[in-house]
Amino acid sequence: MKKEKDSISDSVIVEKALKEAAKHAKKLAIQTKTKFITRKVKTKKSISTT
Repeated sequence: MKKEKDSISDSVIVEKALKEAAKHAKKLAIQTKTKFITRKVKTKKSISTT
């Protein structure tokens, strides 16, 4: 019985860790996306001014 309980708590910890990782990954993806978009806009503007 004890071993089963331990494995259950372990899987819960892993699940929480995965959720946290997913959150961070989403944040990073959004950051890089916005950076990429701003870079695109900047290059477009510089092209149009020349």
